[in-house]
Amino acid sequence: MSFQRIVPRTPLHECFRDITMLNESNRVLLTRLWSRFFPLERPGSFTGPNKDPRISIIETFASILCKSENAFLFKNVTWGPGIPVYFDVQELSVVLQFPDFVSMLRTKPREVVGCLGIALSIFAAERVPSAAESAMPWLIRPCFLNLGDETPYELLKSSCVGQFVCFKGHVVRVSASHPLVIGGSFVCSKCNKDTWQDFEDGVYCEPEHCKTPSCRSKMLTLRRNQVTTQEYQTIRMQVRSPHCLLYHLCFSIF
Repeated sequence: MSFQRIVPRTPLHECFRDITMLNESNRVLLTRLWSRFFPLERPGSFTGPNKDPRISIIETFASILCKSENAFLFKNVTWGPGIPVYFDVQELSVVLQFPDFVSMLRTKPREVVGCLGIALSIFAAERVPSAAESAMPWLIRPCFLNLGDETPYELLKSSCVGQFVCFKGHVVRVSASHPLVIGGSFVCSKCNKDTWQDFEDGVYCEPEHCKTPSCRSKMLTLRRNQVTTQEYQTIRMQVRSPHCLLYHLCFSIF
């Protein structure tokens, strides 16, 4: 389904009205989505001198994405819960008009992907009728193409952990898809209430205590039938360096 057919009875200028500040419903949505993009964190203040700078970035992203002249970014997008939205990095950097966007995406992908993902989820909640009617907020993750210059193999060191890199090679082996548990619900043995916990990078981590204000017990048990999983595969690639040497890389994709 193309973007133009999502709201056919709504005038284009109304469909893409600018967002300058997050309204109350968007703030509630942001709070619900925050831990999915920034595990083990809570959003900071929305206003005032202690305002979380990431919230300002989310507001800016949402405002830019909603402009009518930027509708071409979504011309081939199929909207749905959990379905990623692909962007050409060079094209997106021109639209955003941030001179350091590509370098920030390379060096701090977690922050950029988190802010853009929340902005996309808010965008979908306001623009896609099925998302607006859904009881659970749609989680829309951005994916990127055409990152730019390739990263030389010699520079792939421990300092690159947590960063985006770009390289070209031949895929020599692909594993089957496996589920990775990225979050789960824990039941409190005292009040019998549930506490949700995200597992950053799929690493199991129990909540410190029950999130119920009147309880705060530390005796919690994972509900194994109430977890969120994400598919991943391990890929082995053969990469040739400028010195005609062959290297093998092994990594996982989600």
